[in-house]
Amino acid sequence: MDRRVKTLAIFLGLSFALEPTQRTFDEYVASCITDCIGLSFSNKSCTANYKTGGFTDEDCTAYNTFQPTLISADQKVMLCDFNPNKDFGANIMTAVEHNLCTHVAFGPWHVFNSEQLKFEPIRSVMKKQLPAKEYSKVHGVKAILTFGSEYAENGMDAGNWSIVAADADWRKQIITQMVELMDVNKFDGISVFWHYSVCPNSDCSAGNRKDKENLVTLMRELYNVTKPQGKLLFLLLPHVDLPLAQGYDLPILWNVVDFFFLHSYLYEGIFNDFLGYPSSLNKMRLSMVTIRKNLGFSKMRKFLAGFSSVSTLYTLAKPNPKPKYKDESYISSYTSIVEVCESVKRGNFTFILNENDGNFAHNKTHVYAYEDYNSLKEKIEFFQSIGMGGLMYARSRDDDVENKCGCGPMPILRIASEILHGRGCLIKQCL
Repeated sequence: MDRRVKTLAIFLGLSFALEPTQRTFDEYVASCITDCIGLSFSNKSCTANYKTGGFTDEDCTAYNTFQPTLISADQKVMLCDFNPNKDFGANIMTAVEHNLCTHVAFGPWHVFNSEQLKFEPIRSVMKKQLPAKEYSKVHGVKAILTFGSEYAENGMDAGNWSIVAADADWRKQIITQMVELMDVNKFDGISVFWHYSVCPNSDCSAGNRKDKENLVTLMRELYNVTKPQGKLLFLLLPHVDLPLAQGYDLPILWNVVDFFFLHSYLYEGIFNDFLGYPSSLNKMRLSMVTIRKNLGFSKMRKFLAGFSSVSTLYTLAKPNPKPKYKDESYISSYTSIVEVCESVKRGNFTFILNENDGNFAHNKTHVYAYEDYNSLKEKIEFFQSIGMGGLMYARSRDDDVENKCGCGPMPILRIASEILHGRGCLIKQCL
């Protein structure tokens, strides 16, 4: 065996038998590493792409079996939040069937009528999601009913939350309705989607400064009704420092909420560049600073970090065979991991895998930013290191529900669920 190979093997704590054929140093290392991390199929190792760290042999990317994640009593929370208008019930049932979600947020099932101070049913959404809700309950998954949304026509917007929370009689009326609808529809809890207190839709110049106090009162009164019933209460939080600091009294809210969830995968506007979506680990680290500063490590167990299966296609302003992080570009579309893997197979794309700043595949004119096993692993390990209680998953429609890429159905959700619950993830690099 080549002395350099033997030295590296000893350093890595690995061992392998030398084949009689002549092989290069890089080939020895690639074979050793891919065998040890489980990328060898039918006595055949994947072909390593030394420049990017990816794997290029398509025969090695697919697992034929799709075994469920083990669920344990002390598991971390995986809250799956499905879009009521675009995520079909089949997506939810696929996730539930394979034990990828511990909790599923449904809805909004009701839109707020501000003139009558009343929640009215959105029957199209209820009809679409009801079978999946029943399926979830049968499989032991907690079903959570969402009230509110970013837009008034889909539920209840920030402006209406602000008005209702400020009036004691209106709060009581709305809370009574919310709890009754939760009970009648046999849900296990309520998710309050107020986007956001003081800073409606992240605009801190347009909100009511008293929202911060009124939100605490609303959540305390709601908690006092749901807690005796053994129901759960979730609250949406912003992931950006300014609206979080201005609109949320975290030390008090912590005592009247079971779990907070963050849309920490949304970094647009001033954060946007061609590696800015899905959000990078570096940006997620920054988004947790305010929360940890206010509460400390021991109380992070109630916080769920958001992640998404969305991918983004960027068009470069000027063709560039080696695009840089800050190259001028614009968003062509938000898309799915399926489009990424299909486009990469058809076109001449080069991969750059970077867990801290994000993964992307590019040619001279376009860049795909996407999530994969490596980037998710780094993020989840960071969330675990700061004591967070779990994850919140969104946009299942952008996952590979039908297994077109060959990594099994819903690989992004499955990767996260496997890592979160301490299992060795069976899914490797798809691209």
